[in-house]
Amino acid sequence: MWSSDHERPPYDEDDLQVVTGLAARASLLLSAARVQEHEHRTSLRLQRALLPDPVVNQPNATIAARYVPAEETLEVGGDWYDAFTLPSGRIGLVVGDVVGHGLEAAAEMGALRVALSALAHHAEEPGRLLSLLDDFARGPSGTSFATVCFVSFDQQTGELSYALAGHPPPLVVSASGHASWLDDGRSVPLCSVSDPNRPEASVKLEPGSILIMYSDGLIERRRRSLDEGLARLEHIAVREKDAPVEHLCDCLVSEMTGESGQADDVVVLCMRYSPVAEGTFSHRFPAAPEQLAPVRAAVREWMQSQSIAEPQVSRVLLALGEACSNAVEHAYRGEAAGVVDVTITRDSAGGFAVEVRDHGSWWSHPEDASRGRGTPIMQQLARDFARRSDEQGTTVNITIGADQ
Repeated sequence: MWSSDHERPPYDEDDLQVVTGLAARASLLLSAARVQEHEHRTSLRLQRALLPDPVVNQPNATIAARYVPAEETLEVGGDWYDAFTLPSGRIGLVVGDVVGHGLEAAAEMGALRVALSALAHHAEEPGRLLSLLDDFARGPSGTSFATVCFVSFDQQTGELSYALAGHPPPLVVSASGHASWLDDGRSVPLCSVSDPNRPEASVKLEPGSILIMYSDGLIERRRRSLDEGLARLEHIAVREKDAPVEHLCDCLVSEMTGESGQADDVVVLCMRYSPVAEGTFSHRFPAAPEQLAPVRAAVREWMQSQSIAEPQVSRVLLALGEACSNAVEHAYRGEAAGVVDVTITRDSAGGFAVEVRDHGSWWSHPEDASRGRGTPIMQQLARDFARRSDEQGTTVNITIGADQ
């Protein structure tokens, strides 16, 4: 042990060599980490720049999509989505996945996305389109391996044609909650085995149905089978079938990836088929305060799908919100949880008839219970306003004209 009266001897040559070697290795590791982080940021910016933002909604269909990079690696992948209008007026929807990660995968993804959207204007049939895309992918500007799901949807008739090149099957959930997997029209991935005659299949969507397309990162998890992932996806989709497609996308991503994170990129694309010809929005929800925001979001989604101007959307949502809030607050006090029914009908002049009906017994007369600001607001917004109660419950009718 060295005493305070003695100076510590200097390091010898061997010590200096060890320290110098450690410093050099640390410097290399730090430099590699900085390069990796820089490539990650660059790849992510490139990936997002190559994806459509926002997805454009159609007259009879509301579309939303999400892209989420992997959490367990600094490299983004080659997942992508797209939505566009075909020359025939049909909607083209695509979700694809290029093998690999990093700048190269992001660049290949961009090339495939551009090629597919260009080829779709010359070959709308899903099987034929994927055959042409396979030819492109095998060329010098293509890629090495990719899976693709392409859908061509007729928003007037509800007919949906699709083809899958090694991609997991889309899911359709009807308005009544029936779920079905679109697992026909299958062929091998791009750049695997040449397949000039790729098959396709078709189904007809019922009004109110939701189509869900996704990349395999959504359903693949360590120590879980694909069947488990598909079953969980179906369960969430059926449970949230009445939610706006924006909320459905967020819910699928958060619940499917939230427990253990994700080792791969995730893409989700959802479309709800809402024919304008029906002209009616109908929805039943539990009489609970947390249900009010989803109801307003669903009504906004329905009105926006019909290209309704924002001022009129706001008037309808404000009046509807007051009526629904009153029903939730007053209709079922001291009783078992009930429901509230909402019906909105668009008339030929462009106005809206809003009906909110509960099936409970108000704690006092509806006129007394709603003497706050709610009733005056509804009356001011409405061309006609009426409230009636009987032994079956209370109904509020609000008419908002197109010229208000």
